[in-house]
Amino acid sequence: MSIKPKLNRFDLTMIVISLIIGMGIFATPTEVAIKAGSAWIFFGAWIFGGLVSLCGALTFAEIGARYPMTGGFYKVFSYCYHPAIAFMINWVLVISNAASVAAVAVIGSDYIKPFLLPNTAYWQGDLGTKLITISSVAVLYVINFLGIKNERSHPKCADYI
Repeated sequence: MSIKPKLNRFDLTMIVISLIIGMGIFATPTEVAIKAGSAWIFFGAWIFGGLVSLCGALTFAEIGARYPMTGGFYKVFSYCYHPAIAFMINWVLVISNAASVAAVAVIGSDYIKPFLLPNTAYWQGDLGTKLITISSVAVLYVINFLGIKNERSHPKCADYI
């Protein structure tokens, strides 16, 4: 079974930009601006962070151009080092990506909770935040799962069991 890639360069660029901006400015811009002390330092830090992110993106692009194969980090690290190291790095990435999704979902649920849930004491505690967080992650997971298209039709997995 293979999955057809449906994203073009613009789509991927927007995903990367939204991840960087979403993780960096979604929760703490006022705190960072206050602690920076001046607008020059605040914007300078953003520009420096953007340059570091650009270097990382260009590095990944170069790796992808030199090793055009499926498998992502695992293939690159198993080729450069050892498959055991590649396996451990992949698990670190799985855990850190899950933590990033959870953090953004919690922050986002705090922002949209007043609009989605009635203004009662029952929903305004942690229960409302947890409900919106879990629901948003589950809905987006289902939407992404439904967007996967197979290259050819396959029998159901249950047919093999």
